Amino acid sequence: MASERIAKHRAAVLRPILELEKRGEPISAAIGDAAWELGLAKSHTWSLYRRLRENDARATALELDRRGPKPGSKRIAQDVEIIIDESLQCYYLVRERSSFLRIWREIRAECEAKGFQPPTRKTVKARLDAMDQREVIRKRRGAEEADKVFAVRPGRLRMLMIDEVHNLLAGSYREQRRFLNMLRFLANDLCASLVVFGVNEALEAVRGDDQLARRLDEHYLPLWEDDVEFSRLIQTLIAAMALEQRSGLTVASLRTILKVTGGVTSRVFIMIKSLAVDAIETGEERITDEAVQAWQPVWTKHAWNIPRQPAAAFG
Repeated sequence: MASERIAKHRAAVLRPILELEKRGEPISAAIGDAAWELGLAKSHTWSLYRRLRENDARATALELDRRGPKPGSKRIAQDVEIIIDESLQCYYLVRERSSFLRIWREIRAECEAKGFQPPTRKTVKARLDAMDQREVIRKRRGAEEADKVFAVRPGRLRMLMIDEVHNLLAGSYREQRRFLNMLRFLANDLCASLVVFGVNEALEAVRGDDQLARRLDEHYLPLWEDDVEFSRLIQTLIAAMALEQRSGLTVASLRTILKVTGGVTSRVFIMIKSLAVDAIETGEERITDEAVQAWQPVWTKHAWNIPRQPAAAFG
């Protein structure tokens, strides 16, 4: 399951910090680096770390919880939903728009008059945020203004690619709903293909909208392996560093890079860039086998140690 994969990845990143804490070393900087690697807010990373520590470092403690109500359940009565919808149509989706407070009071008064439990302000606000934004602007500010805001027309945009979508989790629930609602608009009204990228937490971000999540297929980038393709990647990266001298790394050094980075693309990039910077600062102007063997991750030598099975040698 995706939830299990995410939990195992988080645990692998956070477990080394437990060892640091056992030795009495400060861990604030380590938490910050872990937050960067996981693509999470530092406060969220602290919360995950405490859960891992309190559950004997078990990865299952970090599995994702499904957000929202259970399938088939209802938060409020259908009659109340109808009152909310009619009130929004009457008071909100008009040129002479009322304030949110007045709309909520009208809804509450009508519910009480009919003997229903009134919805909270948060519930009504959530209904507002979930509305089709183009339709909202059209009714409140006119079709011309809506056309200006949503200038892109169906057929002109074929594909929209969004990177680091996991950062959506850093926003409030309201902000997440607005963003996901906008993605639905782009996918539906513009007839555009939608592609989003991110770390494992991207799944959690997209699942905030069940309809959108069902439309997106999940694809995972495989880790690099000990093969010719990885060798070509390293050669390409080193060539891009524009060092003055040629870096002729041995197969042993390539395997060291693979072992230290765990085959994760972003880590490989970081390591090669760091080695290139060191080569320039020392005047070596090339990445040597000795430099590869001596290189350590920035915040702790234990952070990126990922056990790997032996693979075939480079061709």
